[in-house]
Amino acid sequence: MSPGFLTRRKGSLKMLWRDVKLSLRGWARRPLFAVVAILSLTLSIGANIGMFGLMYAVLLRPLDAPAPKSLLNIATMQENGSLRGMSFPMFQEVLSRQDVFSDVVGWVGDGILNVEAADDQLVRANMWAVTGNFYDQLGVTPVLGRLLQVTDLDLQNGRHNPVVVVGHGLWQRVLAACRT
Repeated sequence: MSPGFLTRRKGSLKMLWRDVKLSLRGWARRPLFAVVAILSLTLSIGANIGMFGLMYAVLLRPLDAPAPKSLLNIATMQENGSLRGMSFPMFQEVLSRQDVFSDVVGWVGDGILNVEAADDQLVRANMWAVTGNFYDQLGVTPVLGRLLQVTDLDLQNGRHNPVVVVGHGLWQRVLAACRT
């Protein structure tokens, strides 16, 4: 480091300290303005942090799947440009004719149903209908019991076993985390 660098740095620190003192004097002369400015900055920074946290949780965080970059969503495009899931016959057609993907998973979600709790109370719960290989492809392991298996749903012959996988939140709320 050259001596000139230290001199310039010392001068910059003096200027910074002078600016800080000048700002503090100005805030002391107009305390209401200072409070409004500090509150405005605090609220705007807090709102930005909150929005980024929400965007990260919903859009940016990678999936907890074994190979999230190899997952692909196939959908149909509507005339207005919005995406929509495939119908069951379309899914069956893709399943029977595809030779590119290692596996094809189908799901229909966002259904809401009433679940009867132990005390005869009805509790609202989200429902997804998925193919038997859904959990295998996402690398999910159950806390208790078993998950769906490929043999639980035979799409070719229309046979299925009545199997329900209860999510952790519903298990905690309705079943009180029972182990039976």
